Amino acid sequence: MSTRPAPCSVRFRYKIAGLKDLAFELQVPADPAFRPIAAEAAGKYGESVGLGGDEAGALEVSLQETVDLAAGTAEGTPISVEVRRAGDRLEVTISGGGEPSTLSRALTPGERP
Repeated sequence: MSTRPAPCSVRFRYKIAGLKDLAFELQVPADPAFRPIAAEAAGKYGESVGLGGDEAGALEVSLQETVDLAAGTAEGTPISVEVRRAGDRLEVTISGGGEPSTLSRALTPGERP
C-alpha cells in the first residue's frame, strides 16, 4: 500500500494597515510533486505586490531551487515557505530541512501598488 503525502496547508495573516502587511505561510510535502506549488505561489504574490513578470519568474526559479535543496535534507518533513513584504522588499523564507534560507527582492518605488 502506498502512503499518501501530507496535505498542503496555507495560513494567511492580515493586518489592518493594508496590503503592504499581508503575509502568508505555505507548507507543502517534501514530495517532488508538491514542491512547485510553493515557488509558484510566492512568485504570484511577488507579481501582486509589484515585481515585474521577468523578476517574478526569476524569483520562482530561485525558490524552486531552494525548495528542492530544503527537501533534500527534510527527511519527509513538510517544507515551509513564508512570504512577507518588508518595506520596499519582498522576503521569502524557506525552512524544513537544515537551516532556513531567505531570499529577498527589492521593489522599486514605481512598482509599489
